[in-house]
Amino acid sequence: MNVALDGMGRLFGSEAPDGRRVCASARKGLNRGITLVRYADDVVTVAPSKERIEDYLLPKLKQFLSERGLSLSEAKTRIVCVDECFDFLGFTFMRQGGKLLVKPCKQNVLAHLRRVKAYLNAHKQTPAARVIQELNPVLRGWANYQRHSNAKETLNYCDHRVWAMLWRWALRRHPRKSRQWIKDRYFSRYQGRDWTFSEKGAVLFRQGSLPVRRFVKVRGKASPMNPDEATYWEARRRSRHEVITYAWGRRRLLRRQRYRCVMCGLPFEEEEPIDNHHVRPRGEGGSDVLENLMLAHRWCHRAHHVRRSRVYRKAVRA
Repeated sequence: MNVALDGMGRLFGSEAPDGRRVCASARKGLNRGITLVRYADDVVTVAPSKERIEDYLLPKLKQFLSERGLSLSEAKTRIVCVDECFDFLGFTFMRQGGKLLVKPCKQNVLAHLRRVKAYLNAHKQTPAARVIQELNPVLRGWANYQRHSNAKETLNYCDHRVWAMLWRWALRRHPRKSRQWIKDRYFSRYQGRDWTFSEKGAVLFRQGSLPVRRFVKVRGKASPMNPDEATYWEARRRSRHEVITYAWGRRRLLRRQRYRCVMCGLPFEEEEPIDNHHVRPRGEGGSDVLENLMLAHRWCHRAHHVRRSRVYRKAVRA
């Protein structure tokens, strides 16, 4: 859909010939005040009046789609005032006090909480450390998706609901124990915050602890395939790693290696799995101190150990 619908965003003069973005208030004629945002086959448009949408915007969109054998969905297409809230890509958009607020969609929040509840109901006797290990990626992944919106209140609400589920989960496991015993067994004080679900050093991720930060759009027509813009993409890549990396030790390793794999030398992309490589293997007495660690792509790390094991087997045979 991104290939088929490429150019829709430029229908209303949103882009200058050099790729520079033209804000809605700086356009001329009927394009003035019109904004279009598209992701795959989902699109939302904003115009100064309902008449502008019906008489100018919709006919132009329908013509653009008809040239590609497509059409607007009559069941999903609706026109609302900007003061009324509407959902788009899992977020709820509303205007309050002259400001636009973007919050997580209620249906997405409920689906997220139901997923956590279903997991706890299916793992009533699972050790708490394993529950933490399997829930943390779910909580962190969902919070990362929502962090670019006005989600602080929602994230704190989800933390409270997850805590309530875990409290009931713990009570059900020990019906003959006192509540104080259960609190001491499963909940501790962590980073100045009481009632943190933890066990054996494993701590449940708190979604409200994630700072809310606005996403920075790509500049103009900048492309990672353009060698002249390599400096821009390198700086953007480093900035993104600083945002999504939580462990301070890994941050130090990334900076030390200039955000590149120690084995292949290629830069780390945002969603690539990164492994810790021990300079001196743990089997030979190596530790997890930063001086003994390096970061590598997961496939590079595995290939290194495969080669190392082959050399070791040849040496043993010899």
